[in-house]
Amino acid sequence: MGRQKQKKYSIQGSQSRTRKALKKACKQQKKQSMVKTTDKTSELVAVYGTLLTNCYNNGYLRNANLEGEFWTEPVFQMFSCTGGAYPYLLENGHTSVKMEVYSFDNDSKLEESLDRLEGVSSGLYVKGKIKTPHGEALLYIRKTKMTASNCQITTGSWKEFKTIGS
Repeated sequence: MGRQKQKKYSIQGSQSRTRKALKKACKQQKKQSMVKTTDKTSELVAVYGTLLTNCYNNGYLRNANLEGEFWTEPVFQMFSCTGGAYPYLLENGHTSVKMEVYSFDNDSKLEESLDRLEGVSSGLYVKGKIKTPHGEALLYIRKTKMTASNCQITTGSWKEFKTIGS
């Protein structure tokens, strides 16, 4: 492995290059090698509520990598459950939702943990897919509205809703 690293960052050519030029060339090669690539061993999950950065369930994603955030197409309805403990999405709406996308090793148990958290086996949430700027990601949504008293989040941002107050 050490030889590969030396070879990867070594500069072919004249011995007369200055040390400064050599360092600069090595930095450029390192930057080029830092380009994110997606391999077949990783999965993506899109989150919009308590799993977001700095929210109380984000610890579930501690071994995942934040790829970025995006706004969905305006195809959802977003609600806060009674008491504002967590949000949920319904399809067939007109709200764009702000989401974060995380990548994780598909050999990990993260997806199973998220399924338990979201109550997939009990039917609380269903698991689907959504197209994101980072690729197709898992998404947890509800099929039906929980109660009539749930507050609709028309801004599409759970963090903004929680800041303003529920």
